[in-house]
Amino acid sequence: MFPSFLKRKSVIILAAAGFLVSIIFMVYGFAPVISVNGERASLSEFLKVQSAITNMDKNANNGVLKLSDDAIKERVFGNIIDKILMDALITRTDTSLDKKAEELVKQAIGQNPTLQLDEAAKTLYGLSAGDFIELVLLPQAKRDLLNERFKDNPTQLNETWESLIKTADIKIYYPGYKWEDGEIKKK
Repeated sequence: MFPSFLKRKSVIILAAAGFLVSIIFMVYGFAPVISVNGERASLSEFLKVQSAITNMDKNANNGVLKLSDDAIKERVFGNIIDKILMDALITRTDTSLDKKAEELVKQAIGQNPTLQLDEAAKTLYGLSAGDFIELVLLPQAKRDLLNERFKDNPTQLNETWESLIKTADIKIYYPGYKWEDGEIKKK
């Protein structure tokens, strides 16, 4: 059939192609698009949040996407920054809020045994149930708990939040965008 050198060459080419494909998948999943105080968000997280925002916009506008691509990306960056800084704020003020947020989400899901979380998350946000919990429910529970914690002094919450944003070390690695003067800007 084939001479032996062609067989070896085919095996080498297949192995190299497999290696390149595995590198692409690794980079896709782990390539950072933003860093907030050293905590990085990967391209895969960015794409999940982007999908959720796109789906929300379409659902709110009868299947028509109203937001521009730039507006969506800015919201994605804002969402990721808020999520990371909110965790920093919780660490700074009351670490027990993290656990309480998880308990609130578990209670809310557990109270409705007929809840089709997978289906609802997929339909409304284009996310799996796990991603929906991580990217939507937990951050909202944390926001609610922080607001409750500071209900007697909302000014302190706002000042602490502004301080976090002003002192945050934010780097955007996504092409065409940068963090400057406390804002996401297009290059």
